[in-house]
Amino acid sequence: YWGPSSLRLLGALGPLAYIKPLRGIQTIVKAMRISLDMLLDNTLLLLFFFVLFGLLGVSFYDDSLSRRCVMPNDHSVRALADWACKNDTAVTPPRDIHCPIEMVCIDGIENPNLNITSFDNLATGSMLIMQIITFWDWSKFMYQLQDVEMYTVTGIYFICLVVFLVFIVLNLFIGVIAGVFADVRSQELAEEAEHKAQHKQEKAEKKARKKTKKSNRGNGDGQEAEHKAQHK
Repeated sequence: YWGPSSLRLLGALGPLAYIKPLRGIQTIVKAMRISLDMLLDNTLLLLFFFVLFGLLGVSFYDDSLSRRCVMPNDHSVRALADWACKNDTAVTPPRDIHCPIEMVCIDGIENPNLNITSFDNLATGSMLIMQIITFWDWSKFMYQLQDVEMYTVTGIYFICLVVFLVFIVLNLFIGVIAGVFADVRSQELAEEAEHKAQHKQEKAEKKARKKTKKSNRGNGDGQEAEHKAQHK
């Protein structure tokens, strides 16, 4: 059973098994083929957490990263172009403490990275989660969301996201492949040892048969010589 048809291309690596220095590749391919079912289960678990944290992100941070400090009558004039803002009611007039006093914080201006990076919907939220779990520039978005939304809740959200998706789910893929590889390798070593023992036994039996045949031939020659002597 090869799993999805696209993965049957792994069979093209089979002839490499006849090249002695590359026989380990066959073990790797065999382990990947056997682990496909478990990897599929891990993939479904990964998708579940993607959807779960994506929906939570949409619920908590919809339009949060699109807020910008702009002039009230001209939204093209902005401050802190790469950083989201928050309307702080403790400030008079209500505005972000980092915005100039003549500017206001408006929703829906522009999200980072050409309006792609956001939690405005599940699709863009999933892309942002993918960036977070790769640890590429992820802290910038966490700090922005902590500035514009609930600080503690945002911290807990990002901690749970990293722990579940990076330290647990993604490591399950490595654990599955490593475990299956160890089993396949142990099986191959056992088969190799059994083959060597069988070959050694066959060699010993062949040697014993040869010795027996030689002994029988010597006995036959002795009997023939005795028969000739009696005939004379």
